Order: sequence, then C-alpha cells, then structure tokens
Amino acid sequence: MIPRAEMAIKPHHISTWLECLYEQVTNEPGCATIFKEPWRIGNADESHMQMDAETTNTHILTEIGEKRVFRAKRGSREAVTLLITASADGHHFPQFIVCAGKMGEDPAKQKRIEVHHIKDAVYRFAPQGWMNQQLFAEYIAKLVEWIEKREAEFMRENPANPRQMRPFLLIMDGASAHMHLTSAQLCRRHNIILYLLPPNATKMAQPLDISYMKPLKNAWNDAVERYCFEHRRENKCVQRRNFGEAYAMAHEQMCENNIKNTIQSGFRASGIFPFDANAPFNHPELYVADKNDPRAQNLVAQMKLNQPARKFPPKSLDQPETSLIQNLAKLVNKESPSNPITGFSIVTHYKKKQKHDFATLDPQTTQEILRAQV
Repeated sequence: MIPRAEMAIKPHHISTWLECLYEQVTNEPGCATIFKEPWRIGNADESHMQMDAETTNTHILTEIGEKRVFRAKRGSREAVTLLITASADGHHFPQFIVCAGKMGEDPAKQKRIEVHHIKDAVYRFAPQGWMNQQLFAEYIAKLVEWIEKREAEFMRENPANPRQMRPFLLIMDGASAHMHLTSAQLCRRHNIILYLLPPNATKMAQPLDISYMKPLKNAWNDAVERYCFEHRRENKCVQRRNFGEAYAMAHEQMCENNIKNTIQSGFRASGIFPFDANAPFNHPELYVADKNDPRAQNLVAQMKLNQPARKFPPKSLDQPETSLIQNLAKLVNKESPSNPITGFSIVTHYKKKQKHDFATLDPQTTQEILRAQV
C-alpha cells in the first residue's frame, strides 16, 4: 500500500527538483563539470536490518497428523541501522553500522560485537540502534576520510592528471538526524555539498532506494536463513554480536550479482547521472499514474499492455510438489538416520477474512487453496 504522501508525488515534481539541483550545484565554485564526473556525486541511504528477518520460504515442514504447527522467528527482535554510501560511478564506500547500545561505547573495544567480518566497516552504539545527530556528524567525519583515501588512490593511478573528488555532492533524505549544525559545518569545511531530496520522494528520487535496497534486503533474508541453518547444531541465531558475520554473507551475495551495475542503474533511473531531468517520465513504475500529465499516464498504460502474463504458481497445479518433500525427507533422514521420517505434509500460510491461520494440509488440499488464490 502506497502512503498518501507518496501518492501526491508526480514525475513533474521530481523533474523540477532535478532542474533545481543542476542549477544550484553547478553555480557553486568548482562544480561546473560535476555532473560529468560521476565519482564526485554520491548518495547515502539508511536501512534498518531486522535480526529476525522474515524469509521467503512459504512452506513449513511437519509430520502428517500434526494438529498445531508453529514457526519460530530466528534471532533477536532488535534492529541494526545500516548507512550505505555509494557514488555514481558504482563505487561502494565502507558501511556505517549503528547497533543498539550505550552511546559513546566503541564496539571493537568492548568486544560486544565481532567487527572483523566486514572490511573497513564502522560500528557505533546508539539507543535502540537508530541514527542520531551526533552519530551522523561522526559519519560525515568518516566520509571525509574515505574521500581522502580515494583521492590518494586516484593520485597513485594517474600522478600526472589525478581525478579530483571535491567538491563532493552528497544527496540524502531530510531526516531529522541529518539536520544538524555540526554536520553542516563539517560539510562546508571539507568541501562537501549536502543536498536534500524532496520530502516523501525517496522511493522515486533516491538512487540507492531505487535499485540497491530491495536486493540487499532479499540478500539479508537469505543470509539469515542460511546462517541459522549452518549453525543449527549450536542452536545459534543472528544477534548483535554475530551480525557482522551474517551481513558479510549478504554483502558477498550482492557482490556476486555485480554491485557496481546495480548502483549505476539507480543513479541512471533517478536522472542524477547521467543527468536527465526527463528521467522520471521514463520510469512510471516508480509513481502512481498522474491524471494531469498525459506523458506519464500513457507510459503507465503502455507498460501494462507490454507486461507479461503472471505465471503462478511456477509448477503445474496438477502435480504435487513431491520433489520438495522428497528433498526435505532426505535431509531430515540424513540428520537422524536412526529415526527416519517417511511422510510429510505441506503447511501453507494463507489469508482468509483478514486473518492469518496455519493449518496442516495434505498436498491435494494445498493445491486446492493455491488454485483458489489465483
């Protein structure tokens, strides 16, 4: 469901914001060619990672005849705030990670969290694991170090004509934690232009929100599932201390899927780089159809016509999912050879009259429920 505030954002609003961005930034000293140099344009976005993340698995394994079936959530209920920064050329800066704890404590020194799994990551504690103004000022100071480090890399690669990183354009949302005098002074002192996105428009205008965050959340859900499965004998789950180990698995999966292209596609779709004030009209899937703008309306209608027919479920309804049951049976019998299990049933989580119920069903009944949902 789309919030009402986001429904009010239309493509021409983002197009106007892009025009203002270009005009105001290029008039700053040293920024005349900044929109031709992607390494000088960055975006930072926060994401809250639940340690009891829901998995994409919609089936529960149980013995036939079981009357009550429960699914226990894995991990603690606390969340970790992940502040991700990337530039328009696809470069991924180190992560800034905020965990729940007492302000001022260094997680590395307190040994309350394993910090060695994610390269160059910065860990901090805050009440309930949320970003605040003090930590954001620390993030800006770290960003200056990362920019200086990359400037040194450019100098080593091409000493005669190294790339200049500053002035550096950093685009962020207008969260209250980002609106602080200390952070603004740090940005001005180190030649960083902090430019805010329009309100309620992060889904349409923020590059990382467009292309990066959803694959990251999916990778994180898979990592939680895999971590719990690999450590099932120790009955370990994802907690604050081992968050880095689980997140490293998700980050590795993102790198395998070409993280550079993912970041670049977000900047391209937003219209920030390559700069294109008409880009919002080329991606109507990010907006609700605008009745007052025939260009966006026609594009949405065209997308609906070209959209392929939905294939659900992927397997034929006439064939029960025997392969899934057989594979699970082999796994369980391998773990407990002295007590083999021969029969399973598929437990389906389905919705009926706004209530969520779990029921033990045989494959034939499950297929009938799936058939009714199509």
